[in-house]
Amino acid sequence: MKNRCDLNKKILCLTVILFILCILLSAFIGFLFVKQMTPQRMLAKIGLPISEEIDYTLLSWESSLNQLEYDADIVFIGDSLTTDENFQGYYKDKKIVNLGLSGDFLSGIHKRSAMISHLSPEKIFIEGGVNSLGSCSVDNLAEEYEIMVSEIAEDNPDAELFIQSVLPISNKKQKRGLTNENIVRFNSKLQDIAKRHGITYIDTHSAYVLSGEMNPEYTVDGVHLNDDSKDLWMKALNEYIY
Repeated sequence: MKNRCDLNKKILCLTVILFILCILLSAFIGFLFVKQMTPQRMLAKIGLPISEEIDYTLLSWESSLNQLEYDADIVFIGDSLTTDENFQGYYKDKKIVNLGLSGDFLSGIHKRSAMISHLSPEKIFIEGGVNSLGSCSVDNLAEEYEIMVSEIAEDNPDAELFIQSVLPISNKKQKRGLTNENIVRFNSKLQDIAKRHGITYIDTHSAYVLSGEMNPEYTVDGVHLNDDSKDLWMKALNEYIY
């Protein structure tokens, strides 16, 4: 009888322990979800090494650019807004490389930024972040942006860096964290990053905003610019290009 009671106590203790472990695991998963933090990012934060898949396409591009030994005046890097802009057409006397990629998230821009150093630019203009606001908090996105800027500056010590603000979007395009309010908050974070690192911040947002959203006369779909409105962007950049 005593042995049975002892066994029951052990089973009860084990059940309680398992129940507590389940609660702790659920809380941990909930924490990751709220913070929008992957296990890889968590490991990185506590200083443990993480393994990442090798991006052979990215390595191939880096190798190709390195072998070209192209000496650029200016490099633009960003998402579809950068991709769609014909910077070389505006600044014909400059050797410009456009590293924009349509639909790219900030994490992708961050990874691709390693290619910049192979182009030996005098100036680097950074644009991006809007595609990530729908799935990442403003604070976390700003943290990643600052890490990216630090790495770009370290890899390109002789280049002058410029951070461009995120443009407004039409209110109808707002979804989850991608809101005009968060865009304003993120731009404020970018200004702070620029000040901390001695980098020039360029406010392109003000030229396109109307009543808190993208001016409908300037956009084709609520996010991307129409051809007639791109001159506003170039006017904002002119004093920094020359």
